[in-house]
Amino acid sequence: MGIPHLVLLSVVSALLATSSAAAAGEPTERTLSFARWDGEAVARAIFDETNVRRTAAGLPALARSMNAEAAARVQVEYIARTRTLSHSNPTSGQRTVGDRLRSAGAPWRFAAENVLFEHLLDYVNGRLVYPRPAAGGGQEFSYTPNGPALRPRTPRSLARASLDQWMNSPGHRANILARDATQLGCAAVPVAEGKIPGLSVVYAAQVFLAPGPAAPGESGQSRSIVRDGRLGR
Repeated sequence: MGIPHLVLLSVVSALLATSSAAAAGEPTERTLSFARWDGEAVARAIFDETNVRRTAAGLPALARSMNAEAAARVQVEYIARTRTLSHSNPTSGQRTVGDRLRSAGAPWRFAAENVLFEHLLDYVNGRLVYPRPAAGGGQEFSYTPNGPALRPRTPRSLARASLDQWMNSPGHRANILARDATQLGCAAVPVAEGKIPGLSVVYAAQVFLAPGPAAPGESGQSRSIVRDGRLGR
């Protein structure tokens, strides 16, 4: 598990969250690592999984927005670089998600942002892990000194883990299932290691959008869920 964060803006309110074997008939996905990163595949998987959750709740699927994706990329690159979860950005014209959407060429009447911190291995957050040299070189992790290595995630399994987290948080879930939203853009950026040395992480963002004129003076509020990992010796 990682750390989700969210922000929501609207004209009426403000609210600031597989394994490598594919299913039969689907192409096998390449596993992810910091060195084997595919940001486009991860962004697309998060987009697709978001619509899976919406349609399961009886809501219409969202259209993919390149403007919202650009806004998500601006913020996720900033939080990955600073390793902080935040919806504010010190760059001129990019302070809020609403600012970032307008800068990307998307006037909005509804805007929401979920931000997430997740691991690139199939790691249960908070559990003790043991590092050791991997047979093919590099490093791997296990829950016990001689146990099986933690599996690397694929774009789809990373997306499912991320959506599971967001859906388990009421505020993030509200953004995902927002009836006002019509469009969505996603972005993700890896970091070589997080709080556990050598255990790569990824920062991801969703930006929800309904195009249209916004009310003046909109601002956002933040809400976060913080979880940590532990390293065994």
